[in-house]
Amino acid sequence: RTQDYPAGDLAGLLSHPASFLNTFAKINDPNEPNKGAFPFTLWPWQWELLDIWYTNNRVIVLKARQLGVSWLLAGFALWTFLTMPGSVILLISRREQEAMRLLAKVVYMYDHLPRNLKFPSHRGDSHSKTIFSSVVLGSMMMALPATPESGRSETATLVIPDEWAIQPDAGAMYGSYDATVGQTGKIIGASTAQGPGGFFYEMWEGAKAGTNGFIPVFLPWSLRPGRTVAWRDEKKREYDSQGMPELLGQEYPEDDIDAFRTSAALFFNE
Repeated sequence: RTQDYPAGDLAGLLSHPASFLNTFAKINDPNEPNKGAFPFTLWPWQWELLDIWYTNNRVIVLKARQLGVSWLLAGFALWTFLTMPGSVILLISRREQEAMRLLAKVVYMYDHLPRNLKFPSHRGDSHSKTIFSSVVLGSMMMALPATPESGRSETATLVIPDEWAIQPDAGAMYGSYDATVGQTGKIIGASTAQGPGGFFYEMWEGAKAGTNGFIPVFLPWSLRPGRTVAWRDEKKREYDSQGMPELLGQEYPEDDIDAFRTSAALFFNE
């Protein structure tokens, strides 16, 4: 059972997504199911990334694997949902199933919030696998597959294209939701690399060049605490032994050049 949180400093803690998540959010780890829900204690770089999302309306994130970015995106979506009544948030992944998993993270964090941060559940709120909404707040979150038709008619406050590089219709979809968010809405796209080509690569290069309005953020493999040079060397031996050395840089890159260069062989051999 969740308890009430003292109301004294709620406004301050809700004013920024980092303070909200660091104080109230709980997450889980499928690799440690017996651990249950545990506090989402933010690492310093996660505070900084949340502040970039909070400050800017267009951000593209190129990332290594297993850095907790999906939980961070879900937390930012939940903070937007709760603090901006009437918001519409679109979570977009390659398939609806992947989008539903991201939405499930949102609902998991919501379910573990203190009671006085929840909207009344008897007022017609819905907790489906594809929609999370509140008639009390007037906010709605939708999990959508990456198809040109998805979300076309929605006027969005926040759009999160997750694993943007593997969305087959990313360009067509972007044209749709970029128009719906306007100047005040946010688009936060995140992905690992998938070769030196395609929509995500072009968006990343445009962001680096300062030509498309997006802020580029690169997250290397070493940001996760406990990862050392010895850890990455072991990963390299694993990928080499499996005959997939080109995947190391794609999954655990040192920098953005490493990410796209080392996935080039895979990209052109398919």
